[in-house]
Amino acid sequence: MKLRALFGATAVAVGAAMITMPALAAPAASAAPRAPQAAAVSQGVGQSDNGVSSTALSTWQTNGIVFAMAYANGVLYVGGQFTSVRPPGDPLGTGEVARSYLAAFNSTTGALITSFNPVLTNVSGQANPGVYSLAVSPDGKTLYAGGTFDHVNGAYHDNLAAISTATGAPTSWAPSATAKVDAVAVSPSGGQIYIGGNFSHVDGVARTYAGAVDSSGNLLPWAPVLNSTVYTLAVAPNDSQVVLGGYFQTINGVSQN
Repeated sequence: MKLRALFGATAVAVGAAMITMPALAAPAASAAPRAPQAAAVSQGVGQSDNGVSSTALSTWQTNGIVFAMAYANGVLYVGGQFTSVRPPGDPLGTGEVARSYLAAFNSTTGALITSFNPVLTNVSGQANPGVYSLAVSPDGKTLYAGGTFDHVNGAYHDNLAAISTATGAPTSWAPSATAKVDAVAVSPSGGQIYIGGNFSHVDGVARTYAGAVDSSGNLLPWAPVLNSTVYTLAVAPNDSQVVLGGYFQTINGVSQN
């Protein structure tokens, strides 16, 4: 397990000295200015510089808030506090199809993928149930979900679950968090899953607002100590750092707002 450097929301400015980076060579005085490159795609109405259109496409709707999205292999996974979805343009209460906090849509057509229908429930009656974070494994086979729930398809999953993208069924991966999980991120290798939120323990072991488990569900020793909620996190592409953002003011006792 590599040692991860931790940074908060303002760490780029405050904690830059913590990062070892190669020195940048000064540009040669005789270097000629680079000619501008031709745009790969001609811009049109509603089109950005990178060729992605800003024109809205037809897609299904939800009957509640969407807090998280993740994409893999032409599928958009959506999580939130909704309990049903409905076709494009249909008013609330028309054409509703039950979906409990999680749904999948074709990213090209916007259509609901009917074969993906995990049922997440909140049997214990926690406040504000729903899915607040989603991340897909690098191989696209597993969708990791975090939030406020305690069962998936009737099996016990305490605020965390791994769901097969092929079948929509939960896997045996079942670490537990004591409160809402607001953020999930997977390492580039897929071997580590980092989580953040409002919890104090993971699998019965103290983890103050952030922790990590492996792809088999085992708790990892990565254990930064924060003084308040983590709402978002990301893993560097080279797997060298985990970047944290949230409502905290200290990490491991050091001021990091």
